[in-house]
Amino acid sequence: MITAIYVCCQDGMIFSEIRIFAQNQLDRLFGRWSDIVQKPLFGCMTCMSSVWGLTGCVALGVPAAEWVFTILQVCGLNVVISSVINRNS
Repeated sequence: MITAIYVCCQDGMIFSEIRIFAQNQLDRLFGRWSDIVQKPLFGCMTCMSSVWGLTGCVALGVPAAEWVFTILQVCGLNVVISSVINRNS
């Protein structure tokens, strides 16, 4: 899911206009802190594991005691996927 969100938000993809709109709004709201807010939402696959991993845990009913373990697994998997994507780009 995270890989799909990340790729679909890249330039020329289906959600790129939504990303640009969100970036503009976040720039207006957070100023220089905007990049820090954007990364976990759609800007960095590794950072996205925290927000979207927690969202997935809640949506799938994962017990709260397993959230940290699950998010760390997702983070590690995203590092591997990100390195493959970047190598093939």
